[in-house]
Amino acid sequence: MASIDIVVCGWWLDNKVDITLELPDGNFLTETVMVEETTAFIPVIYYEYSPNADNPAGIYNFSFSGNSGNVEHMVNVNIPNDSRMYYIENIQSLYLYSFVPNEKVRLLLYNTPTDKGYSRLTAWNEYYVDNSGKLLIKINPDDAYYGNYFAVGEKSGSVGNRQDILTSPSSTSNCPNALPSRLEVGKYAYVSTDPPLDNRVREGAGTDYSIIGYIDTGNAMKILDGPKCADGWAWWKVQSIKKSDLVGWTSEGDDTYWLIPCDSLNLCRP
Repeated sequence: MASIDIVVCGWWLDNKVDITLELPDGNFLTETVMVEETTAFIPVIYYEYSPNADNPAGIYNFSFSGNSGNVEHMVNVNIPNDSRMYYIENIQSLYLYSFVPNEKVRLLLYNTPTDKGYSRLTAWNEYYVDNSGKLLIKINPDDAYYGNYFAVGEKSGSVGNRQDILTSPSSTSNCPNALPSRLEVGKYAYVSTDPPLDNRVREGAGTDYSIIGYIDTGNAMKILDGPKCADGWAWWKVQSIKKSDLVGWTSEGDDTYWLIPCDSLNLCRP
């Protein structure tokens, strides 16, 4: 479920590049993308692929073909053999994987940490995974953003770390007067279109640091570090997707969210 992010530079500007992905089972996926230009005037393409837990293990061969040349890249994808829980944003569901077949699982929801630094159990329910050890549970997306889910199997034990679900206690901001943070290191976000204002990127976390660039309304970024508290806001170190050389700190918002989280780059759009 971890995304494979590939950046290929050296293309002719404004040309199309054909992408072919050969899966280990012999199937193919194809896509055509346009070459973009970074602020350093380097023509590049960005490509992201996210295998799911049911994809075959093995070598994934990526081929990029355009007027200016051909590039290949191989990635060895391993399938986890221990219990996992993933949040699948586009269907707003939790996916439990590799539990003991037919075992009972208790799903726990904790709210975000309080100003005293601890979480409180909000709700729980019991389920049974199927005979392959899998289960899909539809949830309220607001709970995924503002709370923390944990699944406890009678035999498999508990899962719910920051790699498995959208939000985790370690990624929640307790900055005074700031909104509860919805972002997570390693994930993505885009600049909100309401209000339609570009987000400033600074050298450090705080308004005392110099502005080094802007991420335009509706454009995506990768979350690299954070949050840090300054000026009553939660600040995150980000890398712009369209301007890959723009790396710095930007605020998540004040009384409204300026950055909208997305679980994968493909879902980062207004």
